Amino acid sequence: ESGESGEESSSEEDINVDEDGRLAIGGKVNLTTRCFDSALVAGGEATSALLSDCAVAFTARAKGSSEELSAGATFWIPADAKPTTSLERLALQVFLFHSRDAIFDVSKSGAEWWTQVINPEDDIGLHWDRDYDLQADQGLLLHPYLATVTYLGAPIAGAPTIVLDRPSPLMATDSSAGPVTTVHVCSPAAGRHFCFDGKLLHGALSDLAAPVHGEDGRRSAPGKRVTLLVNVWLNHEPWGAEPLPDSIRNQLRAPVADVRMALGDGAKSVPARSLSAGKGGGDVTPMREWDFKEQGGKMRLSLPWPSQTVAKPMRHAGDVSPFLRIGFHPASGAHLAPAPVPSS
Repeated sequence: ESGESGEESSSEEDINVDEDGRLAIGGKVNLTTRCFDSALVAGGEATSALLSDCAVAFTARAKGSSEELSAGATFWIPADAKPTTSLERLALQVFLFHSRDAIFDVSKSGAEWWTQVINPEDDIGLHWDRDYDLQADQGLLLHPYLATVTYLGAPIAGAPTIVLDRPSPLMATDSSAGPVTTVHVCSPAAGRHFCFDGKLLHGALSDLAAPVHGEDGRRSAPGKRVTLLVNVWLNHEPWGAEPLPDSIRNQLRAPVADVRMALGDGAKSVPARSLSAGKGGGDVTPMREWDFKEQGGKMRLSLPWPSQTVAKPMRHAGDVSPFLRIGFHPASGAHLAPAPVPSS
């Protein structure tokens, strides 16, 4: 099914990119990694209904004992659409806020959105957001202008979202390997909105979650980690994104009038707390490694992760969930590279 539509699109769509490998637009989009608290407003009983709607719309599921999540469906709402569900309304409001200074073709622009409802111990593996159907057909790696995460359910021990300064290349034949100098770490907090350049490597790794413990000494992580993900696409509609199907739409019950994004109207900008790691000169920060799949192979991310420093503001349930910027010394060994191939 997607193959036929992809072939038609490849012969008809005129894709223009700029010198940075981004879709060409007029005006500008703020690509800075930013965090906003109190960004989501839900009145009355709308919060519980919205959490329920996220569970209904969630299509990815754990596969196998590793609890890695399978790829799920993403949904599309055009820039000029009139949303009929609360989730679509929120997605479109995210799109409109972040694209307000851009000039683009409304007929080819909009919000790609989906939800995640996962256990605190589940991972969202490292990845780049792309038009993966286009990649499979043409070998072209197109990305949304901006990727965003809005946290609806946020257990204190939920995995933080991390964003690394490793941009994806434009072509599948080019390498994404290289040094890592900065990572942003955004801890979940209900109503928080997190946004970043859509070309950057990111994920949510449960082994970096807050080390919060209950009275029995065990790790305490009640509740689900519930997020609304919205990608801002300008001058290109990703081939694999489809309108929300009626089979899901008819089950959604959160009142449209009772929920909204407060971006630009009440949301509070959260400054990043700066930390450093891998300074050299006797620094013994332990190296952490994560492997992930990429274009038929595997990549390995290696970081000197300052666990104690990062955990300090997250040790107690009453602490504010931090937003961190960690800088890595050039000699720290922080890098992304192809994962070693196991010897036979």
